[in-house]
Amino acid sequence: MADIAATYQVAIERISFKGTLDALRQWQPLFENGPRGARVSRKRIEQFYQTVADDPLILRSERSEPRAVKRRPKNYRLLTKPR
Repeated sequence: MADIAATYQVAIERISFKGTLDALRQWQPLFENGPRGARVSRKRIEQFYQTVADDPLILRSERSEPRAVKRRPKNYRLLTKPR
C-alpha cells in the first residue's frame, strides 16, 4: 500500500486496507496462473496498483469516534454516600 501511495501520489490514509485485500484476492488467480514473463508480470502489477489507487476512501472531515465507556448493568445502586 505504501508503494502504491508513493507511485500514484495518493495519501496513504486514502487507500483502503480492506479494499486492497479484496483486490488482491480477486487478482490472485491472475498472479498465480497467468502468463509468465518479466514484462507481463510488471504490467500486471502496474494494473493492480492502478486498480487500488483508483478506489480511494472518501474524505470524512471532522469525523472522530471516541471510545464509548459503557457501564456494566448491576443489580445494586451506586454508592453515592459515604459509609
